[in-house]
Amino acid sequence: MSSSDKWVFYRDRKKQWRWNRTAVNGEIVGAATQGYVRRIDCLRNAYRNGFEGGDDSGTRDKWEIYRDRKREYRWHRYATNGNIVGAATEGYINRIDCVANMKRHGFPGEKKARMKS
Repeated sequence: MSSSDKWVFYRDRKKQWRWNRTAVNGEIVGAATQGYVRRIDCLRNAYRNGFEGGDDSGTRDKWEIYRDRKREYRWHRYATNGNIVGAATEGYINRIDCVANMKRHGFPGEKKARMKS
C-alpha cells in the first residue's frame, strides 16, 4: 500500500525544506513536522518515515497516541533527543485507523506506543 505513495520535497515560504507523502487516493498521509535548512536533513527525516523503504530508527523512537479537541485519534513520534520527528496529518475516529497510519510511517507495534490522556 505505501509503496505507491507519492513523495514531494519542496521549499516553504521561509526557504526551508519539507516533504509531503500522498496516497494514491490523493490524501496527504504524512508530512514533515518542521522545516529543514539542509535538504539532506529533510531527506533523512523522510527516510525515517518510510521514504525509499526507510530504516530501523523507528525502533528507538517513542510513539504517542492521543486524542485531539475533536476527540479524534492522532499520533506523535519522538526521536531519542525528545524532538518530534513525525505526526499525524489528520485525526482518526477509530484508533485502529490511527495505528494503521502509524505503521505506514514505521511504527514497530502496539507495545511501543503510549496513550496520552
